[in-house]
Amino acid sequence: IFYGYVSLIEGIVQKIKKELTLKPVVVLTGGYGHYMAQFLKPSIDHFDADLVFKGLRAAFYDSQK
Repeated sequence: IFYGYVSLIEGIVQKIKKELTLKPVVVLTGGYGHYMAQFLKPSIDHFDADLVFKGLRAAFYDSQK
């Protein structure tokens, strides 16, 4: 199952990159992303386990202004 998801992600990223004229920045997120990061190194540019929480925090503090 794990390797199936790794292949799924790689395939989707490759197809999206092929369709775009500019090179996209691919960010892997999520708490369990570090397990996949070592297998997806050629496909991803950045890994941030807490990206969603950082966005929620930024939205919260921005709404307090």
